Amino acid sequence: MMEDEKPFLNPELTIDALAGSLGTNKTTLSRLINDNFGMNFRQLINSYKVKEAIMIFSKNNNISMDDLRAAAGFKSNGTFTSSFTRFTGCTPGEYCRKIVDR
Repeated sequence: MMEDEKPFLNPELTIDALAGSLGTNKTTLSRLINDNFGMNFRQLINSYKVKEAIMIFSKNNNISMDDLRAAAGFKSNGTFTSSFTRFTGCTPGEYCRKIVDR
């Protein structure tokens, strides 16, 4: 579902909404995420958003950071930067510069 329907692109996505669309409850979904991915709901959602941002940038490396952030489903620049850094080891700007400089 995450890869086909991409619900993580909705910046207002909640664990309740995702659980409901999967026909379960937030407690069960939270436990499943923690047990299978070793992270909480928000971290999992942000990991998908970071992967989406990387995919978007790989197709259009002229996109602005604000447009990239929004297209990947991030509501705030701070969350975009901290999540991107957590999952890639560098900020979005650093990552994009490395790709462009190759």
